[in-house]
Amino acid sequence: MKAWKAQHRLGQFRKVCLELAVALVVLLGWSATAHAQLWIPIFTPPQFNVGIALQLTDGTIMVQENKTSNWWKLTPDINGFYRSGTWTQIASFPSSMNYAPTYFASAVLPDGKVIVEGGEDNNGVQDWTTLGAIYDPIANKWTQVTHPKGWSKIGDASSVVLPNGTFMLANCCDNPAQAALLNETALTWTVLNSTSGFIGKFDRNNEEGWTLLPNGNVLTIDTYTGVAYNKTGKHSEIYNTSTGKWSSSGSTGVQLWDSKGACGGPRGATYEIGPAVLRPDGTVFATGSNTCASTAGHTSIYNTTTGIWTPGFDIPNPNDAADAPAALLPDGNVLVDTNPGWGKNPSTLYEYAFDGSGWVSIPQPIGLNPSNTEGARMLVTADGTILLMHVGTPQMCFICRRERTKRRGSRPSAVVQGPLRWEAPTPSAARNSTDCHKARLMGMTRSRPPITRSCASRTTRACITSLPAATTPAPWRSLREVYLPARSSTC
Repeated sequence: MKAWKAQHRLGQFRKVCLELAVALVVLLGWSATAHAQLWIPIFTPPQFNVGIALQLTDGTIMVQENKTSNWWKLTPDINGFYRSGTWTQIASFPSSMNYAPTYFASAVLPDGKVIVEGGEDNNGVQDWTTLGAIYDPIANKWTQVTHPKGWSKIGDASSVVLPNGTFMLANCCDNPAQAALLNETALTWTVLNSTSGFIGKFDRNNEEGWTLLPNGNVLTIDTYTGVAYNKTGKHSEIYNTSTGKWSSSGSTGVQLWDSKGACGGPRGATYEIGPAVLRPDGTVFATGSNTCASTAGHTSIYNTTTGIWTPGFDIPNPNDAADAPAALLPDGNVLVDTNPGWGKNPSTLYEYAFDGSGWVSIPQPIGLNPSNTEGARMLVTADGTILLMHVGTPQMCFICRRERTKRRGSRPSAVVQGPLRWEAPTPSAARNSTDCHKARLMGMTRSRPPITRSCASRTTRACITSLPAATTPAPWRSLREVYLPARSSTC
């Protein structure tokens, strides 16, 4: 009965998307290059409530069944299309672990294995668990990983895969801050602390995200936990992976963490922050949280060459990006989920333009239950589309671009209200040039070789998997050359 209800809800969701695709038609004329958004409902929806998703190195997508120990795999169809792929249940966490996490650290490692660590909640109870496990997709087996020595909490920790392939995990809550490096072969940890390997951290790691920079170092924006309250704090810092030391990367120019400085002060502060995404030109686009009424979240751009922050446009409406997901689009724009303050409905999706012109208003997926930014997850897939999932439901959609033209003489503004359109192709549309999934996975068709391990590392670095974990996308040129076929067949 539960499966039937889930299928029925998804059927209604797809029907709404398709009806709107027919109803919404672009009437304006165009003549210079621009882009339009397409939301594509999945034709083979999951029969379970989704959690996070990870892009595996064989081209499949691995999805947690929300708040459970169960995991599923989405395999593209014979033509490489995810939306009409096949769902298969894979191994669950060992029952002996009693591990069903929410809000945890996760990563795909260079050899294709998957590491999951911690969780703010476990089995629906907030306990900042130290449990963790590693998944071998070849053996279809999870193996428990003992937590770093001396740690009593991991929780919703920051994490990153370093350039040498090592997984680095934050301790969410200890002060002074700590981290640990995973020895994947031995499944042991090397703990880094304030006297060795993690020297000079300004504050705790709690609520912070890590962004891997082009030079292999790690950027974070401080949330001022574990230090004196500063309602206007704007500090950021960089971790040197060679020396094991933190150093200041300057003021972000605008405040990006939520201090509630203008509406309640330290007692009401959430200390939340938004995602920070590395863009094709080496700049990092960082988003902010602000839960004071009628006050927008700020943004700032870090130039990794000059080491200078430049404030960007505030989030429209005004909204913020507390605990929000974000994803890099193939043209360098950043897709961001926003809401009117942490924990408040509804969320609204925007793009931030790579050319610096500001926020771009885009069509919203229709049929999703009302939610805030904590209710969404995004995944950059291997074909360049973005998978958007509504956590705790079976609802999923893909977004991608198709080229269109723009009227002569029109000018961009901070928020571009351009004529964008919906299109929800039927399965038969998979064979024509307007289909968003025409840019197929290498290795997912009979005529193409399988994805190599070197390609896989680029894929995993392009993924945004969880709250507000930062991402390190592959360079733009590599992403296009490795994953997308000829330009004429992209969306």
